[in-house]
Amino acid sequence: MKLKEAVEVLFDVVNEGVAPDVYMYGALIHAYCKARNLLQALALHKDMLSNGIKTNCVIVSSILQCMCEMGMVFEAVVQFKELRDSGIFLDKVLYNNVVDALCKLGKLEEAVEFLNEMEGRRMSLDLVNYTTLIDGYCLQGKLVNAKNIFQKMKEKGVEPDIITYNVLVGGFSRNGLTEEALELLDCMETQRLKPNSTTHNRIIEGLCMSGKVREAEAFLNTLEDKCLENYSAMVGGFCKASDGDMKRAQWVFDLLVERGITPDVITYTMMINGYCRVNCLRQARCIFNDMKGRGIKPDVITYTVLLDGRLKENLKGARSLQRGKEREVEKTGDSPFWSELNDMGKEIEPDVYCYTVLIDGHCKTNNFQDAIDLDDEMIARGLQPAIATYTALLSGCLSRGDRYRVITLVDEILKG
Repeated sequence: MKLKEAVEVLFDVVNEGVAPDVYMYGALIHAYCKARNLLQALALHKDMLSNGIKTNCVIVSSILQCMCEMGMVFEAVVQFKELRDSGIFLDKVLYNNVVDALCKLGKLEEAVEFLNEMEGRRMSLDLVNYTTLIDGYCLQGKLVNAKNIFQKMKEKGVEPDIITYNVLVGGFSRNGLTEEALELLDCMETQRLKPNSTTHNRIIEGLCMSGKVREAEAFLNTLEDKCLENYSAMVGGFCKASDGDMKRAQWVFDLLVERGITPDVITYTMMINGYCRVNCLRQARCIFNDMKGRGIKPDVITYTVLLDGRLKENLKGARSLQRGKEREVEKTGDSPFWSELNDMGKEIEPDVYCYTVLIDGHCKTNNFQDAIDLDDEMIARGLQPAIATYTALLSGCLSRGDRYRVITLVDEILKG
């Protein structure tokens, strides 16, 4: 049964005088969340509550997880606080979801407060909780704090697993602390944990990002069973380097092909993103065409990267126009990447992040009506605008002096 038909059945049941229960609502909300149709999921949840049916942890978890997956991390935290303050019981899984969201937002002190709140509610912290916090500190470059939490969890009798070690290894490597990362490999051996491809990849990527090319190559050569992911990590490291070392990234990429290893969609997208970052859109297009020529299907991230690169090029064009140079600024409908993505139909659909990139780009190039049309189209597809989407639109309104639209958007945010 299709989702739309399932919802129709729900309302037919209501019209027949039979009250739907929490399980029926929960199944539909979960299905909408899985389909990334957050607007419908929230509407059903609101309808459920208005009918006097109490929500539960499973339903709330589906909604919060959907928000986080759609990049709406801030909104997920707000939703959690509202539910907590309303007196609804929230379990350990939900607390960890919000701690993870706060860590991604860089709000580590607030994340620690929530962990303390968990302990106050007699929820013992487990491996997942500690690893989430360690990851948060690593993402912020606060490695001393990360190491302290690592030591604390061991003192509490919680043994780190391969995921915890990989998080720490990645944190040390990204920040140029290679020796510390390699020391963790020795710790893993004493705990009888075998490093996996993720462990190796994080070390390789970190070495490349910090410009330690020889060390990265030396470490790669120590690996007995080299795989695509190892080379991709090297490509990713060079692409993510502060100056975008695309010459070395291309060398490793070509080496893969020479050795008969076909790069996957992730590796291709990293290369495309790398070239877009250093404003080499022509090379990005060449990589994109090579990708399709080898029968590798791009995903929504690939198209988003290309659209972002194209819009940034248009922004330069718009600035050239302001300086009196003739150059036509491309609109969304004229973009070959956007047209190609739309031709994919249900196979690949633009997500909230993709729309937000487009909306932001058009606001910056004074194509404000295009930005509004895209926002309307996104909502029509059942996608809930994120805070970043509203920020882009508000910025566009303010630059135009459109106070009425600013008030309307602020009202939408408050209602949302």
